[in-house]
Amino acid sequence: MSDELRSAVEAALAEHRAQAVTVDDLEPISMGASKDLWRFRATIGGQTHRLVLRRDSPGRANPDGMRREAAVMQAASRAGVPVPHVWWVGDGQDAIGAPAIIMDHVEGESLPKRILRTVEANGTGVALAQQLGGIAARVHSVELGDELAVAGLSMGGTAEPYEVAAAQSPAIEIARRWLNERPPAPGAPSLVHGDLRLGNILVDGDIRAALDWELAHLGDPVEDLGWLCVRVWRFGSPHRAAGFGSVGDLLDGYASVAGWRPSEHDVLWWEVRGTIRWAFMCLKQAGRFTDGSEPSLELALIGRRFAENEWDLLLALGLADPDLMVAPGPEDGAVESISRHGAPSGPVLLEALASELTERGDYRSRLLARAAGVAMRESVLGPELVRVHAEHLRALGMESEEELAAEIRGGVRLTPEVMAAVHSGIAQRLLVWDPSYAESTDVPSDRSVGEIWPTSTS
Repeated sequence: MSDELRSAVEAALAEHRAQAVTVDDLEPISMGASKDLWRFRATIGGQTHRLVLRRDSPGRANPDGMRREAAVMQAASRAGVPVPHVWWVGDGQDAIGAPAIIMDHVEGESLPKRILRTVEANGTGVALAQQLGGIAARVHSVELGDELAVAGLSMGGTAEPYEVAAAQSPAIEIARRWLNERPPAPGAPSLVHGDLRLGNILVDGDIRAALDWELAHLGDPVEDLGWLCVRVWRFGSPHRAAGFGSVGDLLDGYASVAGWRPSEHDVLWWEVRGTIRWAFMCLKQAGRFTDGSEPSLELALIGRRFAENEWDLLLALGLADPDLMVAPGPEDGAVESISRHGAPSGPVLLEALASELTERGDYRSRLLARAAGVAMRESVLGPELVRVHAEHLRALGMESEEELAAEIRGGVRLTPEVMAAVHSGIAQRLLVWDPSYAESTDVPSDRSVGEIWPTSTS
């Protein structure tokens, strides 16, 4: 396969450059759900270049999307955004066999945890947050001229795509109500990256490149800033802006380039909305497993992350109460060592399996360990969590979480009893998925929680 692909890349570049091309050292970087990445060395006209092939995965060809992504990267580069130089774009009607971009290889680290460890050690977080703000401002300064119009860039980010699914989650209904009550100041449409965050930037001392432009669209520029602050993209860092610094640092960098400063309220609005967006992206990806189209354990597990987003929304809005997110104790959910089917019991076997797989340390083993742990906790903790949630619902005269979500959408007061039921519903999912996540209640020091929704529960 690599030899065939090497020959195809040589042919594509040779035709484009109208000169002989030799490709070697072709190796995969990652093979993703929608895009595959390969790096290689190309000798063109006697000069050697390190390049990257970004190609649609088999069965997911989108030539218009790849063409649009290349056009956006080229326009962003002209506006001073650090992006890899685009050498070639193909629609798949060639030997490469799928829509693809060939671009410069840029040195830098992309793994978020490694970046954050280095930033913490070097004390460069504030500077990087400011630089990231300046990069976002340059993205939003891109001229929306004929090239992007021809590429088919469309409006996005402002429509509500979650009307039906949102009814399943009281926490998301609370967040939607907050969004509707406190809309941001409308911004002039600009180019929006759509997925600017840790994991999609290369860092080597400073930020060397912004990557993965496939979600670029026209919209409110503050959308990118809010997405940078969504809790999942902090990767455990207490710093709200991309895990680097404060929102103030991010906006300082933005204002130094853009000449205007978005309000922190508007950033929070888009952060909350971005958290909802990520919640339903988790469900959508898991749906590819549940509908049988992609039998991927990784996709199956990501659906369970929906509960993380419910908890993050309560944290963002100052409504999270860790005292209501406590797992049942041993007296309520003990792991029985012997079952009717023999000893050891199923939960004990799952616990042992998860422990052994965790020790192996490789990515596949960690996925398997996570799945075993979820199955074990669901069998042990699940019945008691369901019982507690049912009690909270009955205290409100309700039979289901869907009924509670509908009441919240209709404007019911967020009394302590209502919030206890909201918390117990999240607990059913989050304490089974990852009990440690419910213990994480960090609220960034750059935001006063009491000012977010001061009258909602009164």
